[in-house]
Amino acid sequence: MTIDFTTQTRPLGTVSVPAPRPPERRHPAPEPLPPLAGPAPAHDVWLHPGNLVAVSDALGAQLFAVVDGEVTFTARSADRVRRWRGHLDAQGLVEL
Repeated sequence: MTIDFTTQTRPLGTVSVPAPRPPERRHPAPEPLPPLAGPAPAHDVWLHPGNLVAVSDALGAQLFAVVDGEVTFTARSADRVRRWRGHLDAQGLVEL
C-alpha cells in the first residue's frame, strides 16, 4: 500500500504571520526601607503570638520566624539587613 501525499495535503490560502511580541517587562528595583521613626522598642514590647505581626510592622521587618519560643525579626533593604531577637511571653527585643 502506497500513500499519495499530494492528495492528502493542500496549500494554505493565506500566509501566516507570527504574533507580535509582548512588551518586555522590567521589574523596578526594590526601594530601601525607611528608617525607623524612633529607637527600636527594646524594653517595652511583650511578645505574644497575637502581636507578632504588629511588632514586625513597627520594626519595618518583612519577615519573622518563631523557633522553640524564640522570635527573630528581619528587615532587609538594598544596603543592609537588620535583625532583632526576643522570646515569646517575655519582655524585650535585642538588636543583633
